[in-house]
Amino acid sequence: MELRSAILEEHSKEQTLKIAAWIGGDKKRFASLVALFLQDEYRVVQRAAWSLRHVAEKHPALLLPHLDAIVERLGDKDIPVAVKRNVMAVLQGIPIPENLHGPVMNYCFDFLRTRQKRLL
Repeated sequence: MELRSAILEEHSKEQTLKIAAWIGGDKKRFASLVALFLQDEYRVVQRAAWSLRHVAEKHPALLLPHLDAIVERLGDKDIPVAVKRNVMAVLQGIPIPENLHGPVMNYCFDFLRTRQKRLL
């Protein structure tokens, strides 16, 4: 499977789960997904985040080498809301390393604050 092409092929839960199943517990495939999540264009990042969430639910240990970069990505001002939602869903299911407690907490509060402003 060519990962980027598969991500762009179709935006559906079925395709997301297909990609997540293909990645499974494979470290190299997961690293490729994270690279797309961190560096690609808007649409690819958004769809990669959804697949990342599904892989991380079954194989949370795959996140550890990439966790700093994934959390740092939450600080990007242009990151789509759907991406933040998927990353935060991933983070709620794993122990957060102590060095990331502050940044994660700040990103979560910022997310809640900006979402609340939109509701007012």
